[in-house]
Parts: sequence; structure tokens; C-alpha cells
Amino acid sequence: MGKRVDDFTDYIFHSSVHIGFNLWEKRERRNLGHFSYNQWLVSDRSFLLLGCLVGKQLTMDVRNKFLIKNTLAWLCCLSSISLGALPFVRSSDKLPGYLKWAPIPATGFAIAACWLGAQADKYGDSLMMKEVADTYSEQVDFLLGKIPVLEKETTGDRVADIILDKLSEFVKVRYLSCQLSSAYTRYRFEPLAGQKVSLVEKYSLDLQAKLKCQTAPVISLDTTINIDVPRSDRIFYDYDTNMTRPTGKMVGLIGRGVDGSCIACDFSQATTCHMFVGGCTGSGKTAFIVSLVRSLVDWHTANQVRIAVIDTKGVDFGFFKDIEGYSWAPCANSLEDAIALLEKVSYEMDRRKEILSDAGCSDIDEYNEKTANNQLFYLFLIDDEVTDLSASGDKKIKEKSCYLLSKIAREGRAFGIRLIVGTQKPMAKLVPSEVRDNLAVKIAFATTTKAEGKLITGQMTPSHLLLGKGDGFFTAPGTGLIRFQSLLVRDRAQIAKDKPKLTPLPFPDPRLHPLSIEQQQIVINIWKQTKRKWKTIEIVWGYSKAGRKGSASYEASIIFDNLINVHKTTAVDNRKKNS
Repeated sequence: MGKRVDDFTDYIFHSSVHIGFNLWEKRERRNLGHFSYNQWLVSDRSFLLLGCLVGKQLTMDVRNKFLIKNTLAWLCCLSSISLGALPFVRSSDKLPGYLKWAPIPATGFAIAACWLGAQADKYGDSLMMKEVADTYSEQVDFLLGKIPVLEKETTGDRVADIILDKLSEFVKVRYLSCQLSSAYTRYRFEPLAGQKVSLVEKYSLDLQAKLKCQTAPVISLDTTINIDVPRSDRIFYDYDTNMTRPTGKMVGLIGRGVDGSCIACDFSQATTCHMFVGGCTGSGKTAFIVSLVRSLVDWHTANQVRIAVIDTKGVDFGFFKDIEGYSWAPCANSLEDAIALLEKVSYEMDRRKEILSDAGCSDIDEYNEKTANNQLFYLFLIDDEVTDLSASGDKKIKEKSCYLLSKIAREGRAFGIRLIVGTQKPMAKLVPSEVRDNLAVKIAFATTTKAEGKLITGQMTPSHLLLGKGDGFFTAPGTGLIRFQSLLVRDRAQIAKDKPKLTPLPFPDPRLHPLSIEQQQIVINIWKQTKRKWKTIEIVWGYSKAGRKGSASYEASIIFDNLINVHKTTAVDNRKKNS
């Protein structure tokens, strides 16, 4: 096609040049100053003949757009030359007078010829580029036809194939495995060498559209890329009193991991002594704290752990007043009671500071190892909604509570004081940084924004994608983000029923509170260890020496003597019977 167009253009050009030279040659040979009218007619007829030939060529070429434009350009050019030559024709009667103005339309034809020529060149270039592109396309199709088609790799799991197909758009990964959890299915992928995976988390919404999930998958990074796809048939874990106690000196239950195993926190360790719990309403924050309290009660004795609770809501920890053996103080349900409880904990911390200083010990564990009797218990202070205090409208309550909470968080570790605070609003202006930063263990439940997850854990945490109802993240120093499901304590009143009502040591005034049979046995057991009367009385009632007649210490001494005499007499009688 392109060669035919070029040949035809050259044909028109050479024909016009040939005709022009013939006319010029006749003028020079006859030495005429002007062409004759007859000669002009001959040239004009030659141009008409040329136009007929062009029209014939156009008809043969099915009215090609380029040929039309190119031919019109040449016709306008030749017409311009013909009209421009009329003033040079020799005067004759046959030449009308108005033809002396022929150069004016000749100029118009020349301009039209230039415009049509430019359009023809532009269209000709596009035709040429199209022919080149078509040629290349044919060559590519030919080469592709020679390349064998590779079958797409499949994992055998439809969801894994969709995820793998999406991830392959920006990072090369290898599918490892999938694991079914209570609320989601975790798919693990391993990035290949040289791949950057820092931006993988931002494609969570793309995967949601691909998988057609109601909520976006949670993407987390550890040694692998973990993508948690929500299950439509979610199940929940109930608290089981028969579960195996994890190893540790002072362990509390966090929940169950992706594989259903128990996740616990050892509060006796320096890096996991305090806890910060955050999550929006309905996320399972309070239910988690209840299960944590239940595990502390189930896995430790009343001489090992005591609990104090601040519940300004007043309805979530109503069961706590019945657990007498583990309750260090009544549950605080008002802001004034909460401040009083914080002051009491602060006084207890100061008292323990003196005890440890006198014993030359640096912390509670060292003291308990050196002291067989009168050991110190771990005291857990729990505040379900700390912002009721730290963001109170009462300036005095706000300043006092922030000071006491920060003091306990800073200094309480060595003296066995453990602080667990929760909030629905983890904003920096509501929870002071001097409190939040000293709570090493972070628990993040479902939040409304991703920024709130970062405020809770101190790192980028996709807590806004969690499913709620106990679905959360656990992190501690030296531990990455661990997703877990908290356990549900359905009958909170059962916590008190499962535990005997024990009065913690020291016992109250012996003049007002006679010893129960179980308390009598505690006194005997302590006496067997100490082998000393007043050491036992000091541990049991808190009196180190005898007082005047009628005093509490005097009454404690009388009760002790009677109790030990009865025990000795009973022991002698039993030996006689056995002999």
C-alpha cells in the first residue's frame, strides 16, 4: 500500500514537471515574450488529462483517504500554476479580459494545495506507523504461538489461590500452610529472597474485595506473612476450671491462641508486671478482665494473691464482694472510694518498702525466699475504666488519681503491687503517658481506628480490623503481636461459690471474731512451722508481745494456749489408741 502511494505521487510530480518544461522550451525556442493562448490551452488540457488519469487511479484504489487528499493537493498545485501562467499568454481576441485577474484565484489554489499536502503527509505518516505496528503485531503473535503455555500454580485451596494471586502483583511469596482458629483461618506465606513486605498490610481492603468478606482480613508480620480470613461459623471458648495451669510464679490467663493453646502472662517477671487493656465498647475488655481474675483465683491461694477492684460502673464486678479470701479491700464504685483505695494501696506500698529495706531485700520474691513465715502476697489493683479518674471533671480527683496511678506504676513492681487498667478511650490526653508507658503488657481489643491501636500497643496494630467479642492482640517486651481469643466466664457468681470464704491474715480482733475450725487449723499449722508462741501470734493476729489483761493481744495469747493444749492432748490420745 505505502509503495503504491509513493509511486503514484511521484508519477503526478514528474508529469507536471515534464509539462512545465515543454512549455518553457517552446517559449525559448521561438523567443516569444509571452505564451500563446493556444499553448496555454494545450498545457491546460494536459492538466485536465492528468486529472482524468488521477480520477481513474482513485477509482481503482477504492477512494483511499490518503490518495484523495494527496491528489487534491496536487490538483490545486497544478491549477495554481495554470492560472498563474495566464498573464504571460500572448494577446489574442480569444483571451477574455477578465482572465488578467487569474493570479488571484491561483494564490487561493496554492494555499489550498499547501494545507491539503500537510494533511496528506500527516495521514500518510499514521498509515505508515499502523503498517509497522501491524507487522510487529504479526511477528509477536507468531513468536507467542511458539512459546509453550505454563499452567498456573495452585495450592488446592481456593482462598489461598486468591490471596496468592493478589500478593503476586506486588511481592513474590510462597504458600506455606493454613490453620483453622475459633474466629478466622490463618494463611501463612513466606516471602522469597529480595522481596520487601513492609507495605503488605495496606492491601487488606483489596483482599476483602477479592475474597468477598464482610470484614477485611487481618494481615500481620512475624517470621511469615500471616493473613487471617474471618470465619462465617465463629465459635467462642468458655472458661474451663480444669485447664492446666501454665508454668510461672504468678501467672494469669490471657486467652487461647490461633492453635487453641493457652496463652498466659507471668506477673512475677519484671517486664510483665503491669498491664494496659484497651478496646471500644463491646470488644470484650471487661469479660477479659473477669477471666483474668478467675484464673488468678483458681491458680493461686489467698496467701499468694489479693485483689482490689475499682468499678465505677458498679455492675461488672458485683461478684467480687463474695470472694472474701482474695478481696484485699471492698470494690470501689465511686470516684471518692477509688481515690481512697488508691491511697490505701500507696500506704501499703510504703509499708512494704520499709519491710524490704529492713530485711535487706530488693524485691518481694527475694524477701519471700528468705522469710519462711509472714510472707508478702501479690496485690493486684484493677481499674476497669481508668479515664473515669484520669479524665475526671473534678480537677482534684484528676490530679490525685494521676499522681497515685503513676506512683504505683513506677514503684509497685518491687513491692509486689500489680496494676491492671482498662479503657475505652486510649487517647494520650485522657490516659497520661507516665501511666501508660509503665504498663509493659499491652492488650488491644477491637478499636474504631488504627491510630487507637497504636496508642494502646505502641506499634502499628490493625486492631480496627478485629472481630470484637474477645478477639484481641497481646504484646509484651520481647514479644511480637500475638492474636488471641479471650475466654468467657458465663456464671461470674460461680467464682465465689467455687472458693471457700477465708479471712486473710492477719486475723481480725480475737475478742470480736472467734476462730472457725478452718482458722484454728491455720494457727496450728503456722505453730508447727515456727515452734514459737509469739511468732505464731504475730503472724496470725499481728501482735508481737503480750498486752494488759483484756487487750486483744492478751486474748490472742489465751486463745493460742487453749488451742495448742487441745491439739497436744488430742495428739497424745491418738498415739495411745494407735499403740
